[in-house]
Amino acid sequence: MNRIKAKTLYIFFGFTGLQIALYAEGPIQENREQQKRALHLYEDELIVVERVISLLEMQQRDQRKLKILIRELCHNQELFMKGDQTKYHAQMMLKAARESLSIIEKYHLNHLFSSEFLEELAVLCQIGNSLEILYD
Repeated sequence: MNRIKAKTLYIFFGFTGLQIALYAEGPIQENREQQKRALHLYEDELIVVERVISLLEMQQRDQRKLKILIRELCHNQELFMKGDQTKYHAQMMLKAARESLSIIEKYHLNHLFSSEFLEELAVLCQIGNSLEILYD
């Protein structure tokens, strides 16, 4: 009789353990799906942050380029004023002015620069545009 009770208890606990193992998988599976859903909720925000980072990096690259262009513009203006009035220096000056003004307007940086500087860039751009019309 004890053997029958022992087998019965063994089978009972065996099935109970099996049921626990089977039903324990449900909450774990649900928990995994909840975690996946939570990741999907934040996926849009992660994409937005990646875009912001990308745009800021592009803006920083363009601002570094603007710094180089302004240096080129000043350098070519100095050479031009000293009497080295070659076509090459004039073209470089006009190109630097056009690209500088383009970057300034693209990122709405007008308020950071003096009105005289912006007017000078605009005049140089107009000269460049009128020369392009003449040479086309």
